[in-house]
Amino acid sequence: MEEKTTLVELIKTDVFVNKVLLVFTNNCLEIKNLVSIAKKEFYAPLTMFGTVTGGAATDTEGEAQNEFSKVLPFLGRLSDFVTRCYAITKNVVHQMASLYRSSSKLYQSSFKNVRLEFVFESLGNLFGMLITLDELISRNSSWNHSLTLYQRMIKTMKPDPSKFNIEEKSLWKIESSLFSIKSQLLDGMIYQNCISQQYNEDVLDVSGNKEFKKEFWTLVKSMFDRFTAKLTVSEEDSITRNRFLPLTSLYVFYVILFKDLNDKKFLKNVWDTHKKVPLIHLFGDVAWFPTTFLVSTVPAFAKVIGNTDVLAFQKNLAQELAKEFPNRVKFLYIQISSWMVKMESNLNHQGDTESILKNRAFRLLQGVKLAMEASELFKETILLHSSKNIPLKAFIVGPACQLIEMIKAIQLTFQRRVHIVAESLTFMIQQAQFQLQKIFFNVQARLESGKKFSDAKLDSIAALSLITQMLNGCASAERRTIIKLAMFVVFQPDFLKNEEVEGIRNIVQELDLLCEWEDNLRAATNCNFFYWSRSMLPIYLSDLYQKPHQAYRMQYLFAALRDIIPTFQQALHLDTQLLYQNLKSQIDEALHQYILTPLCIDVETDLRFHVHSHLAVIERNPIKSGVKDLSQFFNIKPIRYFDQMVHFKAYVEHYLDKTFYNHTTVALNDWKTYGEMRNLAQEKYGLELTEVHLPGQTLEQGIDVLEVTKNIHVFVGRYNYNLNNQIFVERATEKDKILNVININHISNSIRTHGVGIMNTTVNFIYQFLKQKFVIFSQFLFDDHIKARLYRDIRYFKENREKLNNKYPMERAVQFNKEIKKLGLTDQKQSYLDQFRNLITEIGNAMGYIRMIRSGGFGYISNAIKFVPDLQDILNFEEMSKNLSPESIQASKNLDGAIDSLAKNFAEGTEYFQMLVTVFAEEFRSEENSHLKNFHAIIPPLAINFVDHILSGKDKLSKKKNGGFFTDDGFAIGVAYILKLLDQVKQFESLHWFETVSEHYDAEMKTLQQQMSKQKKEEQQASLLTHRKIKGFQTEFELFHYSLSGASIFFKQ
Repeated sequence: MEEKTTLVELIKTDVFVNKVLLVFTNNCLEIKNLVSIAKKEFYAPLTMFGTVTGGAATDTEGEAQNEFSKVLPFLGRLSDFVTRCYAITKNVVHQMASLYRSSSKLYQSSFKNVRLEFVFESLGNLFGMLITLDELISRNSSWNHSLTLYQRMIKTMKPDPSKFNIEEKSLWKIESSLFSIKSQLLDGMIYQNCISQQYNEDVLDVSGNKEFKKEFWTLVKSMFDRFTAKLTVSEEDSITRNRFLPLTSLYVFYVILFKDLNDKKFLKNVWDTHKKVPLIHLFGDVAWFPTTFLVSTVPAFAKVIGNTDVLAFQKNLAQELAKEFPNRVKFLYIQISSWMVKMESNLNHQGDTESILKNRAFRLLQGVKLAMEASELFKETILLHSSKNIPLKAFIVGPACQLIEMIKAIQLTFQRRVHIVAESLTFMIQQAQFQLQKIFFNVQARLESGKKFSDAKLDSIAALSLITQMLNGCASAERRTIIKLAMFVVFQPDFLKNEEVEGIRNIVQELDLLCEWEDNLRAATNCNFFYWSRSMLPIYLSDLYQKPHQAYRMQYLFAALRDIIPTFQQALHLDTQLLYQNLKSQIDEALHQYILTPLCIDVETDLRFHVHSHLAVIERNPIKSGVKDLSQFFNIKPIRYFDQMVHFKAYVEHYLDKTFYNHTTVALNDWKTYGEMRNLAQEKYGLELTEVHLPGQTLEQGIDVLEVTKNIHVFVGRYNYNLNNQIFVERATEKDKILNVININHISNSIRTHGVGIMNTTVNFIYQFLKQKFVIFSQFLFDDHIKARLYRDIRYFKENREKLNNKYPMERAVQFNKEIKKLGLTDQKQSYLDQFRNLITEIGNAMGYIRMIRSGGFGYISNAIKFVPDLQDILNFEEMSKNLSPESIQASKNLDGAIDSLAKNFAEGTEYFQMLVTVFAEEFRSEENSHLKNFHAIIPPLAINFVDHILSGKDKLSKKKNGGFFTDDGFAIGVAYILKLLDQVKQFESLHWFETVSEHYDAEMKTLQQQMSKQKKEEQQASLLTHRKIKGFQTEFELFHYSLSGASIFFKQ
């Protein structure tokens, strides 16, 4: 509720006491505003600074300095903010010291028995905020690390500022500012510097003011006594526990200000409180430990306390907490479950309006309290382990994540019942105001009925009138602050009993909680701290997968993970999207690894076992192995996390559709089995799968594409490819009388049978095949004999380049072939170079097959689309049939979809060659495969080997021997493809190999002709055979050159 009236107008009175209240009200509101600003603007950036995303290198100088420069304006604002906090602290202390002093008439007459506890409570909140800033900075080592690197950079720039386009004066200013920032902020002394300020002035001796010292000590002691009393009643009360930090900071301030450490018993009581409150969570993964704080701020405490092994106690406490943790979570689970049931059903019970409102107010505050208890239990247990490097037991993870679920369940319950909260919250606040009015009216009447009126009584009556006036309006923060200050003027032993005071305190606290209910609920159910415990997620998901009946719990945990986004948005050192995407990828990985992938595999396996149960594939005993009802995952509604949804049912349906289709395309005879599995999936799991609709074969399609794809490793070895005619011809063997031929028409017919989806399936199979072949390819070139020979040839060519006229010598290629043969032959009388040539040919045949698939696809699409009159103006049949029956409209819609698909595929085309170059190129060209960089040097020997091979095949064919063939262009495509992958086209061209070949055979031909001119006619028979042999070699080299040039065109950008 926002107050429109100013404080001066609210406290419009001539009574001097009320003017004092006006001053302190303004101070308390200022402190509250400062604490709110710190929570909203400073906590998150201080925590997130230095957070890396996996790709960022914050520990490198350049990155660290860049990030620190981004937060310098933020540090400037923080410095101004801290200075303002120092000023308000000093002002409050001076105001209190001026009021509580023996020479003050107002103190003697009115404030001698008045304890302005709320002022000290506000001051404690301010100190708690400053301590939080200290802890956030101290626990984040990136701040001082980055500052050191940044200061080093400034020192580096100082010798020559002009080089960096900056003035020397500016550098000095920057350096001075950095020293100031370090001493004021980054040394972790913000609170220490605040309480160590010079409070004594010429006109005001604060530390020597006995009345103020007495008042200060009395308040600290009474506040602590009331705190311990409440803590004894309920150790789980989060509101009470969180008061320990402000109280301790006030006590330390008292000791520093007055240098009074005489009451050692009280100090020991404060120290012993850490056994009940070992830590207080501040923000993120940062906690405040009271023992560490007391010893570090006032070293003299250590002498009073003596030698106490705090670390041992904390380790023992962590073990005890770990043992009790599951039981405490179960007890809290019962409480929260009971509260949720009552929230859903018991808010409109029979009774009068007052009792209904009281019941609703109780439920509202109870829900927030339970959320805070669950949150504190999680944070206390986890932070105690992590802060002290105590290993976290695995059995804690499940209950810990259950706490997170319960917190978000409370939040969602309030969201469902928000209409009841909205309609009654205002009336609850008015009811609390009415209760206070009733009490204060009675007190005022009792005071006014007396006969004697002292100054203190008159001031109390004035304060009561002010309270009544504030309760008549809306319960704004300003009015409630005035009430909380004015009531302490009335809380004097002569006017009120302790029971009445406690009753008023409780109602005022309830009024505060109701007025700030939304903020309290938001804070209590905010699970951004779970981001620092996200390492639990894999264990949680893995455990949850074993309990499908609890799968619904996931939605709560994913809702908790979203709470970190506002914190990410306040990060200043890097782009928020980097943090966001990094977390999203971690969650995606865990979700797929521990839920989605196992779910898909288990459902598929279960369906297969059911369908093949008659084969008794495996014995399944549900008594021994148990039964998991995986269908529970499919009953979950889509879960939203960040900017996307995860729908388990749709994901598994897509997986099964894809798997069944791919397996059916590879083995058409299994269509019935997958049809049964599809029906079973619907019956058992409620999964609605798509029919495959794969038709049978036709007589004209020749060898089925699916059979070729399935056995691609056999196909590329048994068929020869012709580049110009785009056909594959089967190699002849002794048993074969008929040879199979595959052309584009066969491919087109197969695509018409199976659909265009088979094209992508084929490319995937080819990709897997190429991966295997490239491993063998790499191993061959990595062989020491091959590698050494290639290095020698390359070195020889480079050293004699000018002498050789930049042409690779024929003799070196011939010699290479001879040396390779010396290494040994296989049973088929093939050398290692023959096997390597066969490997490249198989790779080229695979690429040729992809080319045919693409051409066949275009052939099928062009034949199918030819019935559409005009591709630029395609009619919309659905729109034309809108007046027909629903079945006709649906049929028209299906026809539109089919035509659109054909038109799109006809207009576009997938560049499969380019895809297969892109997918392998990076790995081929990496440093790890540097041994492949000499591949271009082995092509000349390979070319000679290939020409020998092709001539042998044509010779066998002419003589009608087994093993004859007339074409084998797969080798040319394979060489062109690998050259492109290795980016060695220019290196090979620099060898001018085909020029060498041409010159070599021209020279041989010329020499032969000269010899023949000198021979007699009867002696020329042998020379004619030699002439024919040379001409054959020359022709085959030219044909290979043409094939290689043509194949290279396929791989140009």
